[in-house]
Amino acid sequence: MTTRLHCHKFVCAAMITVVPMVILGFALSPVRGQGCGWQLISETGPNARSEHSMAYDSARGVTVLFGGWDGYSRNYGDTWEWDGVEWSLRSEVGPDPRRGFAMAYDANRGVTVLFGGFDNSGRGDTWEWDGIAWSLRSETGPSARWSHAMAYDSARGVTVLFGGMLGGTETWEWNGAEWSLRSQTGPSARSSHAMAYDSARGVTVLFGGSHNGNETWEWDGDVWSLRSQNGPSARLGHAISFDSVRGRTLLFAGYDGSQREDTWEWDGAAWYLRSQNGPSARQYHSMVYDSARAVTVTFGGQDGALRDDTWSFRCGIRLVTDGTCPGGGRIRIEWSGATPNGQVALIFARCEGDFLVPPRNPCQGTQLGLCANQIQVAWTGRSDGTGSKVLNSTAGGGACGSFLQLLDLTTCDTSNVARIE
Repeated sequence: MTTRLHCHKFVCAAMITVVPMVILGFALSPVRGQGCGWQLISETGPNARSEHSMAYDSARGVTVLFGGWDGYSRNYGDTWEWDGVEWSLRSEVGPDPRRGFAMAYDANRGVTVLFGGFDNSGRGDTWEWDGIAWSLRSETGPSARWSHAMAYDSARGVTVLFGGMLGGTETWEWNGAEWSLRSQTGPSARSSHAMAYDSARGVTVLFGGSHNGNETWEWDGDVWSLRSQNGPSARLGHAISFDSVRGRTLLFAGYDGSQREDTWEWDGAAWYLRSQNGPSARQYHSMVYDSARAVTVTFGGQDGALRDDTWSFRCGIRLVTDGTCPGGGRIRIEWSGATPNGQVALIFARCEGDFLVPPRNPCQGTQLGLCANQIQVAWTGRSDGTGSKVLNSTAGGGACGSFLQLLDLTTCDTSNVARIE
C-alpha cells in the first residue's frame, strides 16, 4: 500500500511503503506527555451528592450510578445511567437509600454488584442490577460495613472487596453465588480507600484510605503486595479507575488535610502526576472508565458544597515502539487511543518544538510538538477498529536522534512525541 499527500511546506509529497517502512527504521521512546485533560460534559442529571458509587456496564455501554448522601439528612436510593450524552433515571426501587457502599460490574454475568453501606447503621446485603431491576442476592458474607472498596477481577470472575468501617483487614470475594473470605493479612485496616482492577497485569490496585493513606497495594488473587509509598499524598475519599486502552490506573482528588484536585496515573511501577486542572478540588465522588468511548467519567462529590457535575478525562493518542537505533533489526511501532478506523498521519521532524499545521492541510492550525526542521509526513493510513495499530519497520540509523508524532486526521488530536534513539 502506498499513500501520497499534497505538498505544502509542512508535508512534502510523502510516498512510503507500509512494510517494510524504511523511512521509519528506528526505535522510539516517549519523551513528552500525552495531551491529557478534563472536560465538563454535563451539569444536569442526578441531584448533587457524595458517597455514591458508580460502575461501568460494558455490555450496554452505560455508567450506572446509585445512591449517595445529600450532605444533610437524606440518603438517596435512585439508580441513574449515563450513556455518554445524558443521564437517565432508571429506577427508584431496590436497595434501601444509603451512602458509603461499593459497586463493581461483573462482566461475566452482565450485572452490577452492590454491597453494604450506611443508612443509620451499617449494611451487609448484596444486590445486583441487571439493567432493568435490582435483585437482593445475599444477606450473608462480609459483616455490615461502609466506606469499603470493591473491584471486579475479570480474569478470575470474582468481585474483590477489602476493608471499610468495621471491616478490619478482611479481603472477600463474590463469585455470583456466595462470598468467600480470602485473606486477613495485607493492607492495614482502613476505610475511604479506593480500588480498581488492572486487567493488563491481572491485579487489583488499592490506594490510600484512612490509615497509611500513601500506600499502593496490589492483590493477585492469593496475596497482597505493598508496591509503593510514593506518589500522591496520603489521602482518603479519592477515586480510581483503570484505563484499559492505555494500561494505566487513574486517581483523582480526595482529602489529605485539604481537598485535592490533582490527577495521577499508576503504570504498575510508579505514579505520575498527569494534571492539576479540571474539576474543582473534592472528595467522596465516584469515577469509572468508559471503554466504549475511551474516557474516564467522574460525577459529584463535595468541594465545600455538594456537586452535580459530570466530567470526562481523556488522554491523547499513545505512541510506543521497541527496537534499537541504529541497527538492521525489525522495529515495532504501535499506537492506541486514535479514532477507530480513522485516518492518521505519522509526522517526522529533526527536533521538538511548537509547529502549527499550515492552512490548506488536514488539521490546519493544530499545534504539534515538533519543530519545522525537515518536518514531513512519514506515513498515512488507518487505525483499526479499536483506534490502535501495529506497524513493522526495518531499522536504519539515518534518522537517529530525530522525533515522531502521530496526528489523528479525524479529531486532530496528537500523540506524545517520541524520540528516535
